[in-house]
Amino acid sequence: MVEHVAPAKILLGFGPRLSRRERQVLLLLRHGLTNKEVAASLGLRVKTVDTYRTNLYRKLEVHNVAQLINASQRLNKFAIETE
Repeated sequence: MVEHVAPAKILLGFGPRLSRRERQVLLLLRHGLTNKEVAASLGLRVKTVDTYRTNLYRKLEVHNVAQLINASQRLNKFAIETE
């Protein structure tokens, strides 16, 4: 069953280009941290993390954190955890 059309692009290797900080935020969100916890971990303001999260939603074409995490799992081949 196809959940959303956009992640198919990711599976085919045409995923969006994420900045280093976006990958860091995505990784921490994926591990279940809240925006406040991500902010504390990275030394950022909560509003800044919220902006990164919004940008991730737009770039990955998702609408909620569950879809974001699902899309991030598909991005593993793009080495989110490195760089």
